[in-house]
Amino acid sequence: MTNRNRARLSKLSLGLALALAAAPAFAQTTSSAVGGRLVSGDGAPIAGAQVTITHVASGTSSNATTDAAGRYAARGLRVGGPYTVTFTKDGQTVVREGVYLPLATVAVVDGQIGVAATTTLAAVEVTGIAGADIFNPDNKGMGTSIS
Repeated sequence: MTNRNRARLSKLSLGLALALAAAPAFAQTTSSAVGGRLVSGDGAPIAGAQVTITHVASGTSSNATTDAAGRYAARGLRVGGPYTVTFTKDGQTVVREGVYLPLATVAVVDGQIGVAATTTLAAVEVTGIAGADIFNPDNKGMGTSIS
């Protein structure tokens, strides 16, 4: 083998080794995404709604619009949170707060517009044992005395 061929082969080997070593670096993801579906009170998809995803700590926001199936997606978002996702259509607004985005995953945040939020609370009665001092300085839990 001549010196000329040996030099060409070593350059080719070096280039191939660098390309293969750099390949995993290109595959790493450092962002996240959020997506979901917006429906009406009867479950029909809502098309053309404005979706605003706001990173609370920095104030940056991304916008998306729902498609004919009521679906939206926003990619390239900062990992973590908290995020606030706001759905707006025809003057009606639904807000989802405290959304956290995991690394390299699409977090699903769905919304429903046109439903009155009703909450029924039942009466709760709390009773305790009369005369029982649960919280006192001598009550330290279970223990064993060894003499």
